[in-house]
Amino acid sequence: MNTSTIQKKVINQAIYFGHNLVVKNFYLYEGWECDVLSVDRSDLVIEYEVKRSRADFFADFKKKDKHFSTSNGYGANYFFYACPMGLIKADELPEYAGLIYCSTKGSRIVKRAPMLHGEKLTYSQLKKIAIKIMSSKYV
Repeated sequence: MNTSTIQKKVINQAIYFGHNLVVKNFYLYEGWECDVLSVDRSDLVIEYEVKRSRADFFADFKKKDKHFSTSNGYGANYFFYACPMGLIKADELPEYAGLIYCSTKGSRIVKRAPMLHGEKLTYSQLKKIAIKIMSSKYV
């Protein structure tokens, strides 16, 4: 299962749950790429990090700044890893992360991500995201 297929499964799940905005390969902040980012009906941000191998999962923890920020409530309201079935075990996750398994049949949440902070997107932030999306489509 390749990255694009996993992204599609996560995107379909977010749409099914009624998320208002779903985008892949999006830079939330300078140098901080989200494999998939969604905004739910409550204007909360969910980040999904796609992993295709165990080595890739463990290498992710070398991104000290990102994980420190995520674990301390900077960035998305929720953070999930998404991977092929059984690749990552729930007990291997940091406490701030959820887990989604993907297969050819769809995706399912194995571990719910805890809320990292309760700050909702403001209209101004949502507008900035929309402008980034639009400008990246036409550049």
